[in-house]
Amino acid sequence: MKIITIEREFGSGGRELGRRLADALHIPCYDQEIIQEAARLHNLDPAYLERISESDIRAVYPRTIGHRFASLHPLPDDSVKVASSQKKVIERLAGQGDCVLVGRSADIILKERNPFSIFVYADQPSKLARCISRASDGETQSEILRQMKRIDKNPRSGSGRLC
Repeated sequence: MKIITIEREFGSGGRELGRRLADALHIPCYDQEIIQEAARLHNLDPAYLERISESDIRAVYPRTIGHRFASLHPLPDDSVKVASSQKKVIERLAGQGDCVLVGRSADIILKERNPFSIFVYADQPSKLARCISRASDGETQSEILRQMKRIDKNPRSGSGRLC
């Protein structure tokens, strides 16, 4: 079974790489579908789940999902709920057959399945140019830089941004 996980820096093009790779291999690619399904499972707003994923979801996996060590700091219940939901969705999707999974710490969740894991990065000017070209109306360069800095502090957060 071919399971490919892609983690990425904000604006590096990891999402596009995942889609292109899946198309070339004729296998499904899962990205926002993971958030959509986790939101459906808990009847939550997908945008709310996306914000949780961007902020602190990475901290939940090693402590609660991976059982590596006990959490030293309490995490919000929603973070644990979202992490658990995403884990279930990712495991179900990977169990269905060959696929590419973008973000959401799929590489950690599926570690025992030995996925082919890719980390995509780029220099800041390239990431900024990519994000600016895809920016929504009114989004400024300084706003993009702030978001890039915030998300890249935790590059494996699985940002839902399009760039």
